[in-house]
Amino acid sequence: FHEGMNLAAVLHVPAIYVLQNNQIALGTRFEQHQAGPFTAWAKAYGVTGLSCAGNNVLDTYAATKLAAQLARTGHGPVIIFAETFRMGGHATHDENDARQIISKAMFEYWGKRDPIGMYESYLERHGVPKTNLEQAEAKVIEEIARAEKEALESRDRKMPEPETAIQGVYAGQDSGREETSTKPRRPKANSIRKTPSI
Repeated sequence: FHEGMNLAAVLHVPAIYVLQNNQIALGTRFEQHQAGPFTAWAKAYGVTGLSCAGNNVLDTYAATKLAAQLARTGHGPVIIFAETFRMGGHATHDENDARQIISKAMFEYWGKRDPIGMYESYLERHGVPKTNLEQAEAKVIEEIARAEKEALESRDRKMPEPETAIQGVYAGQDSGREETSTKPRRPKANSIRKTPSI
């Protein structure tokens, strides 16, 4: 993270970084591995930093929209600090560790802040009928089930051609692209300043 963030700041790259504080790193609580708030990192790198409640869809959208606007208008990189919580272990192997390290009260606090539930409540308060939300949920569940079935069945069909691995990776058209055009462009020699080391 450090090297990429620092270089993006030095080159004034229009990039958006999202740093999620999920309160725990592997099996270590936030306060045991971080001195001070993550939001101080923006100042250290000399870039714009925005904060949002990572479980609040509208707050996260607003921060992302502002970050995109800043990046697109020449303000360089932006870090979005999203405050959230990981409701389980880092992986299935440390699920029990997470329950032992983090207090029950913290799980209860963040459990009431499920992003989908919070956004559904917001929509209902603003006049969206519950039946509409239920229909939308059923539609999404059906789409996911269809996609899962298609993905699993695809293993029995022909595997993708290796050259398709680069499709959709670079800007521009994918079809009919020549081999040389799939490679990322190198910056012009005079666009990079080299400083001799001491």
